[in-house]
Amino acid sequence: MDATYYYNLAYDQSNEKNWEASVNNFDKAQELDPQGKLVPLGYMYINRGNAYRGLGDFEKALVDFNNALTIAPEHAAYIHQSRATAYQNLKRYQEAITDFEISTALFLNQGDSKSHWMVTLQLDVLKVIMLNLLNEAKRNSNI
Repeated sequence: MDATYYYNLAYDQSNEKNWEASVNNFDKAQELDPQGKLVPLGYMYINRGNAYRGLGDFEKALVDFNNALTIAPEHAAYIHQSRATAYQNLKRYQEAITDFEISTALFLNQGDSKSHWMVTLQLDVLKVIMLNLLNEAKRNSNI
């Protein structure tokens, strides 16, 4: 079996939310194809990062998303969106906002209005979360 087999298996497992098996098979695919000759490394990093995110391992997801940005800048809009959600889960809100803003601008420049709208909503929700946290901190400091 080659890297393509394991990559496709991992991708299907991600769609089924079988995150652990998915990560393991993305790893196997990368071991068999470390240069990305059969499976582009950008896709490998993006999809494994999403599987790590599904597992709740946001630090490993960030590593893969950062690698993906370097290798596959043509997918930067999506990668910034994915990385922003990892930052948000780690409560690294300012970094999440920055990535969401970059993502919205890139999707807008690409003419992808649906993705632009979706990321804008994610950004708006995060800003509400931050405002609530700020208000709660102010209330607690007045006690």
